[in-house]
Amino acid sequence: MNLANYPATTAVEIKLGTTVLGSITTAADGTGTKAFTIAAGTTPGNLSITATAGTKTATTTLIVTSSPAVTLPSEDTQAGDDLKVSVEHFPADTEVTVSLGGVVLATITTDSIGVGTATVKVPRNTPAGTVDLVVTDGTKTATIQVDVAAAPAVNGPGTSTEVPSIQAGKKFELTMSGFPANSDVSLVLHSTPVLLGTVTTKDDGTVTTTVTIPASTEAGAHTIVASAGSKTASLLVQVSAADKPSPSPSTTKTPASNAPATTATSTAGDLASTGSTSVALALAMGGLLLVMAGAGTLLARRSRRSAH
Repeated sequence: MNLANYPATTAVEIKLGTTVLGSITTAADGTGTKAFTIAAGTTPGNLSITATAGTKTATTTLIVTSSPAVTLPSEDTQAGDDLKVSVEHFPADTEVTVSLGGVVLATITTDSIGVGTATVKVPRNTPAGTVDLVVTDGTKTATIQVDVAAAPAVNGPGTSTEVPSIQAGKKFELTMSGFPANSDVSLVLHSTPVLLGTVTTKDDGTVTTTVTIPASTEAGAHTIVASAGSKTASLLVQVSAADKPSPSPSTTKTPASNAPATTATSTAGDLASTGSTSVALALAMGGLLLVMAGAGTLLARRSRRSAH
């Protein structure tokens, strides 16, 4: 703002409407110059600026336009998501850059009334927390704060910066975070897709589960992808070959003998050899006893006859 014809070295009060913007101290020749900032939120329109020093007053009209602005569908987003950015009140037909946390995401060219829209991707590595989204054409700037949640993640054994080493056929633990609450998350092993299982997240979007890498999986680098609708996360793993099965115990065959084999056979009515010998002996003894008994009887009769 420029002043002239005011008293020398005098403080001149500057007002926009009824709002005091500040003051200008004139030089020895009664002139003065100073820049003022129109507060954001000032109602657009034709507003009076008044410069007053005692009884000396001058007035001019200032056309106030709306401040450049940026709007979002929501001020909450997640790293890795798409975000629609709308700008207005920028100069017409002008390129403006969109940055988040100092990272340039896109360029928007405004139309004939200073309006523009673009859909940008929030980088997956954006730190969780409140981040400034800034739109500027170099001279005019609009800023809005965005609450960014961490991107969906899946982690295996070890730290998040290590590539887990897993043996095919073995079980290992996976931990997921950043997924929608109470949602089903599928776990698929790539590159040839193999479903490892499906789990349901808790209220905070996290879940821990145990899966098994198929024993037939080839050794080398593989990727496990966790997905719940449009939300995905991946984990690079190094798979080692499965254990080889233990060999079956060997059986030693006994060579067949060329000697003739003897077998004992029997037919109905036959007796074992030990049984037939015993029976014959018993019969012989029985016959001998009968003979001796008969001889004894005969001798007894003869003795009685002699006595008579």
